[in-house]
Amino acid sequence: MLNYWIAIENLLNPKEEIKNDIFKDTNRNKFDLIQEIIADQQVFKFIYQYGWELHNYFTKKADNIYKKTNIPKELIEKAQLNPKIGTKIFLKNFIDTLPDLRDYEENLFILDKIDSVINFYSNSSFAKEEILSHIKQIKEDVLMIYRFRNLIVHNAHFHNTLLPYFVWKTKAFCGDILRKFIESYDDNIKLNDIIFNIYIEKEKLLLDFDKGEINLFKK
Repeated sequence: MLNYWIAIENLLNPKEEIKNDIFKDTNRNKFDLIQEIIADQQVFKFIYQYGWELHNYFTKKADNIYKKTNIPKELIEKAQLNPKIGTKIFLKNFIDTLPDLRDYEENLFILDKIDSVINFYSNSSFAKEEILSHIKQIKEDVLMIYRFRNLIVHNAHFHNTLLPYFVWKTKAFCGDILRKFIESYDDNIKLNDIIFNIYIEKEKLLLDFDKGEINLFKK
């Protein structure tokens, strides 16, 4: 955990003025910036996974060699659950078939997930609430990671039950931020610009919700 956290601190170590650009307050500390940028960067991963996780579930269900699927072949093709190699899969095709796929599902947890996914991609108010809730949860996770970090560094004490989960979280956050920096790297772009762009992308997303110009299938 300490190594991953140090990596995050080193990546998110911009010049002081960016705090004013983001928070309008130069008194905010480095942790505030780390918490904000990790949460902002995770938003688009959250949007991507919201529908694709369910697609993966139905793909496995449609191609289960141990239990014959009850999903009709025509619906499998329409939802692109068993596409030919090289075929581009469109999430929208899958989302549009979810009301029909629902009739072939009995798991109550999955049924609830289906309803949430349909709502997420058709109801912008619900989608925005889910995204804001996720941002809040990520910030709470980062705070817990920071508290664990302090416990380990200052007291050599930590909770054995919870620690593995937050080590996994820290590793995931670190990896995602590092990949974002690699994708954004350019000889002409500065560290501050990459960090600020992560924040701006999230702000633009929320603004698009307010303006009614959102299309989550393009995010």
